[in-house]
Amino acid sequence: MAHTYALIAEVTVPAPRLEQSSSELQVEQQGPTARPEDGLASETEAEPDPNSAVPSLLVRAHQVVVAAGGTMYSSDLAETLGVGAQQLGTELTKILRTAGVTRPKNGAVSPARGMPARSGFTAETLATAIATYRIRAELAGM
Repeated sequence: MAHTYALIAEVTVPAPRLEQSSSELQVEQQGPTARPEDGLASETEAEPDPNSAVPSLLVRAHQVVVAAGGTMYSSDLAETLGVGAQQLGTELTKILRTAGVTRPKNGAVSPARGMPARSGFTAETLATAIATYRIRAELAGM
């Protein structure tokens, strides 16, 4: 059963507090990224992270989950991003693992009270991974 989520055209991804602005950081891209041939990139892709250390799939997923209210089933997130659910789960879990971030309750989420818990993602977990990638980029530049 698919669920309907309202999407906001643009959502700002919160950045952790850094002594340097992200535009001052000069870091080569690290970690897994979405590639067009993987079917994970699109023309309506969110703007890449200014320091390019955060995988674009992670940024896009975070924006969608925030717009949906902070919690979203994997299948619905995949549908919204236009990718297969298994492919999204594999890639996004790999990105989180690379950042050392785990999903609470083995990834089981419930988007609203009374809804069943299924595999999914929370905005908080995705934001933690984004912050980790940015902090690692800052430390790599020191």
